[in-house]
Amino acid sequence: VLGTLLAFVIMSAGIGAAFMWFDFDTAYGGEQRLQDTLILGATFSATDTIAILQLLNQDDYPMVFSLMFGEGVVNDAVAVVVAQTVSHMGSDGIDLNMVITLLLSVLYLFTASVVVGVLFGFMTAYLVRRLFTLPQQPSPAYEVGLMLVMAFMSYYVALLLGLSGITTIFFCGIMDSHYTWYNLNDLAKISSRQFALMMSNISELSTFILVGLDTMNPHMWEQANISHVFWMTVVLLFMTIVSRALVVYPVSALANKCRPRFMNIPIHYQHALFYGGLIRGSVTVALAYHELGTGDKDGTEISEDRQALRATLLAASLMTVQFSILFVGMFTKPILFKLLKDDDASSNVYQFVSVATGAYNGYQDVAPEGETNGDPAQRVPLIDRG
Repeated sequence: VLGTLLAFVIMSAGIGAAFMWFDFDTAYGGEQRLQDTLILGATFSATDTIAILQLLNQDDYPMVFSLMFGEGVVNDAVAVVVAQTVSHMGSDGIDLNMVITLLLSVLYLFTASVVVGVLFGFMTAYLVRRLFTLPQQPSPAYEVGLMLVMAFMSYYVALLLGLSGITTIFFCGIMDSHYTWYNLNDLAKISSRQFALMMSNISELSTFILVGLDTMNPHMWEQANISHVFWMTVVLLFMTIVSRALVVYPVSALANKCRPRFMNIPIHYQHALFYGGLIRGSVTVALAYHELGTGDKDGTEISEDRQALRATLLAASLMTVQFSILFVGMFTKPILFKLLKDDDASSNVYQFVSVATGAYNGYQDVAPEGETNGDPAQRVPLIDRG
């Protein structure tokens, strides 16, 4: 949460400076410049670290995997909440009251959305456990269907309450994966996992196909200023690198101060986190389309100057996302494995006290079970295993 908010502030400051440098007030009539600056900053504070997890083995790099997974889980939700909060603000100048209001609104919206999602997740787990408990009557279709219906209900309830539906359904899914899934019968477990994987791949593939097609949308390019699109793409790429560096290294240093020494984040892990967070993906695209459309949220049309500004920002956003995927993503695998190939086994502290391996107190028996007789010589530290 802290890293996402810090990235939002840094990105917004850089984008605001670019707006002044390119004199967008004159070019676009000064309409809603502050709001669009903050929306764009929130949009590009959403990283795509989850994509990097496809390249990492959790058993080989447990610390990096857990850090990237934890960031990916929270980062997207916070970015969505910040973007939705900013989109409902006016275009007045920045003052202390505005900053406090923004922080309180983000905190309330995020917390309330998480609570609703968690409650629906627990309700789903309870209903599945109580309604489908007869092993002689397996009902995978009903169990998976109930999970999906409850997830969509959490989304619509959140919207009715004025909360973030995306954040709510996201945390409802997390609760389902931790609790509901284990109450399903074996066939329903396989079905739900394969269905979720299929829908995930279809959704992401469809998103990026649409991004590629919409990049050639003549209507958007007719409204956009080509020169401003180019320079804003450069600014967004530069600020993405700067904000990522100013988030990863200071926050990692602060975390190392607050953690036991054996759990510190090594510098090569910090480099991996830095590079892994440079890609911007589907959440950035979705926020760009949702928040930088050509009409207001109530369906009314906006002025031509505002349409031209938003078309320019949308085009720059799409070009930035494509550049980060094509060029940053191209070198992600070799760079990450170069950084992690000389990994010190002692940094894999999450292998300590592992229930899955039968370990205790950081040690595991090397002799057959029951034959150690309490002899410490028969036990070795987990970090020395292979």
